Amino acid sequence: MSAASGNGFPWAGGHGVVVSGGDPGPGGHPGRPSSSTARISSLPLSAHRRAPPAHDGDVGAVCHNGRMSAHPSLDPSVVRWSVPASERGDRPVLLLLHGYGSDEHDLFGLVPYLPDAFVVASVRAPLAPPWPMPGASWYAIEGLDGRDPGAVSLAAQSVLAWIREAVGDAPVGLLGFSQGGAVALQTLRTAPDAVSFAVVLAGYAAGGELPGDALLAERRPPVFWGRGAADDVIPAALVDQTAQWLPAHSELSGRVYPGLTHSISPDELDDVRAFLDARLADRNAPGAKGDVTAMPVPPSNAPTDS
Repeated sequence: MSAASGNGFPWAGGHGVVVSGGDPGPGGHPGRPSSSTARISSLPLSAHRRAPPAHDGDVGAVCHNGRMSAHPSLDPSVVRWSVPASERGDRPVLLLLHGYGSDEHDLFGLVPYLPDAFVVASVRAPLAPPWPMPGASWYAIEGLDGRDPGAVSLAAQSVLAWIREAVGDAPVGLLGFSQGGAVALQTLRTAPDAVSFAVVLAGYAAGGELPGDALLAERRPPVFWGRGAADDVIPAALVDQTAQWLPAHSELSGRVYPGLTHSISPDELDDVRAFLDARLADRNAPGAKGDVTAMPVPPSNAPTDS
């Protein structure tokens, strides 16, 4: 499934970006799910499916290093940054969270379409999907209804630990696709002070209540939620749940894209760019003090099935 339903993004050098797959769709096999990848279509898949390196940190569950841990951690050695450390300064950070069976290289292909003012970091999820699935995952997939909110929270804790170590106390923005979108929202709900805003593409809000939910209902941080009208990967119950939860806990901007499957379209990417530009305007507003949540943007076109 392509990002543009058959039309790739126009990149420098004539490349097209393809965003495809995700959690197992109807009739999918838990042991053989499709991946959620954003890749340069002119390059072979193997160029993006690099074998995960072994490292010494405990990374949880069935992990890249074969160990078991209750608290998965992210590998700092495989993070992709849009600029070197010497050029980051106090610029706002946008953290990319990829989908199931993908890796840190995939969403990083979107960087040319994102505002240059952001320092973009793309991390690799800490878990290894069941063989023969390549890539990495944020939490296990066990059928359509097997998305355990506790496992999503565990993934959010790993993201928060990385933010504290790599960024510090300054809040960051999150952009996640599919499984990464669910983790982005869960991270916001777990630690509202650590996340300025979230961009959720083909993702969902996990069930249950979290300690940060009441504060989010009061603050209403900016959230963009985009999904395809033809996306049959995320169960309808989770879509409905997210459609109820987001307006009550965020200043929601979003759109349902006709004909789009579990993927990203050029129109959606244009909307994401506009949302991120608005966050930069908020940050630069008088009295904002660098916090992009200082001046929330009213909701616009909240996702519906109509």
